[in-house]
Amino acid sequence: AGQTQSSLHALVKFGLELMRIFHPGSLTLGQQKLLLIKFSQYTLVGFAGFYGWLLWRGIRKKEYAHTDLIEDMGWVTLVLLLFATPWLMPWYASVLITIAALIPRAQLFGLTSLMFGLSSSAQYALHGHDALKGLVAIGIPLVSLAIAALMQVPRSLNAPDAEAVQS
Repeated sequence: AGQTQSSLHALVKFGLELMRIFHPGSLTLGQQKLLLIKFSQYTLVGFAGFYGWLLWRGIRKKEYAHTDLIEDMGWVTLVLLLFATPWLMPWYASVLITIAALIPRAQLFGLTSLMFGLSSSAQYALHGHDALKGLVAIGIPLVSLAIAALMQVPRSLNAPDAEAVQS
């Protein structure tokens, strides 16, 4: 409890520590720990909300194939690791790469999982730089996800493209 490594939580902890260093009277160590606990709780609530949304979406679908289930399991795991896990180890990404290999048609998930795997392996080279490890481990997959989403990489090859929908 209270430990962070290579995660969003580590970045927040680093920011709070910088605040304590540059503005000594602004934040006590106890307040910092309380803020980190609250942040951890909020990320878990956010994860639960995302999980609930995926469940609701899956229930509403008329056709829900086994590949949809596998992809949703992958997204749930990815969001859990990127946002709600305070202690992130490099080998955690191997689970996502395995799931991505099962559904090669899910390009966006596959790309994001691959970037997460590559960025997680960078943790070995960045040993001792906790905030930088967190920035690399979380930042690279999120940037690749955002760029791919902006470039409109299809969520899955099974998703209808714009021309097929219009005709």
